[in-house]
Amino acid sequence: MGLEVVILSSRDKNEIEEWNKRWNVWNNQVWVTNHKIPALYYVDDNGIRFNGNYEEIIDFIDRGEKPWWHHLAEGVTSWNVHHKEEEQ
Repeated sequence: MGLEVVILSSRDKNEIEEWNKRWNVWNNQVWVTNHKIPALYYVDDNGIRFNGNYEEIIDFIDRGEKPWWHHLAEGVTSWNVHHKEEEQ
C-alpha cells in the first residue's frame, strides 16, 4: 500500500527504536515522534472511536468501559511501570 508507520508516544524515542530493532515488528522502517501528525489511520490501545456523536462518548465513559488489555494490567499504572526502574 505504500504507507509509512509512525509511532506516536510520550515514551523515550530511543527506547521505542531499540524495542523495534529487537523485535523487528516493523522491519525497522518506522518514524518515532511525540507529536501527533496528520494521518489516515491511528492505532491506539486506549483510543475511543469518535464518530461525531459526543453523547456516545459520554455514555461509553459513564458505563466504565475498559481497554481490551485492562484485565492484563490489574494494579499497573503508567506511572509505576515508567518509574519502576528508578525505584530499584
